Amino acid sequence: MPTVELPVCRWRGPATPAGNHPCGSPKIIASPDGVPPSLCARCTLCNHPPEEEPPRPVRMVSLAVTFARAMKEEARWRAGGGRGPTTEEKTARRAACDGCPDRDAGRDACTLCGCYLEAGLLPPRPLGKLDCATQQCPKGLWSSVGGYAAAGGCGGRVMTTSHVVEGNADAGAS
Repeated sequence: MPTVELPVCRWRGPATPAGNHPCGSPKIIASPDGVPPSLCARCTLCNHPPEEEPPRPVRMVSLAVTFARAMKEEARWRAGGGRGPTTEEKTARRAACDGCPDRDAGRDACTLCGCYLEAGLLPPRPLGKLDCATQQCPKGLWSSVGGYAAAGGCGGRVMTTSHVVEGNADAGAS
């Protein structure tokens, strides 16, 4: 059997005992037995870059649970004598959000955590994220309000650039 010169390809695995190559490209549906070298050599998709994962949509149930946690934490903070953001603090928060590429202008919401920034009727929300001392920007763009030492935003969740991890939802609550 003649040897076929194969182009460089990030998706091709080592040859099987039968001489075929497994193909890991998401654009190719290959047999479990692999791809024969003659087909692999003619592939025009060799070495295409990996496709970027589309952002995961925020699930409504998850958003509702997160919102309920955030409102509970805000109520406890204010019942214990804590205050909400002043007009100046809220204006500074709004300016940071308006300049952020992770803001969905149509919904006026953060695309990282899904939180709405202002109070509104649809869906019903008595406070927006900008109104809550206990909530923080998932990117850390806001300063703390009224001495509240937040573990993060979004009902006690701390967001990093790669994933969300649970934080201390009771930080600063009395």
